Amino acid sequence: MKAYSLIDFYRDNVGCSCQHCGRGIKNIAVIRDNLTGEKLVVGTTCVDKLLGINEKANKLLQKRIKEYTRMKDRYTKTEDR
Repeated sequence: MKAYSLIDFYRDNVGCSCQHCGRGIKNIAVIRDNLTGEKLVVGTTCVDKLLGINEKANKLLQKRIKEYTRMKDRYTKTEDR
């Protein structure tokens, strides 16, 4: 069993700190420690390390974050009308 699992990912324009390394992040991955159940908010660099994601998969993850953010922004603007 892997030590961590990816739960969610999103972009936060305000940003926050990675709970693994402490650096500021905007592209956020929420992962779960499979042993303790603890949830962590980490950046894309740390998610690579913790989940063993290769560079190609990380670029795809970042692309999906951008697509999701654009769709969410469009949906929010549509609801505001």
